[in-house]
Amino acid sequence: MDKPNTIEEYIAGFPEDIQEKLQQIRQTIKKAAPNA
Repeated sequence: MDKPNTIEEYIAGFPEDIQEKLQQIRQTIKKAAPNA
């Protein structure tokens, strides 16, 4: 398996239900720390 090059590729490697949770976490982090 190749190493993912982006966060989107990393998240895409998980089952769909987990992808949804990871996207929610990502949005929360972006909102709390937009420059992180």
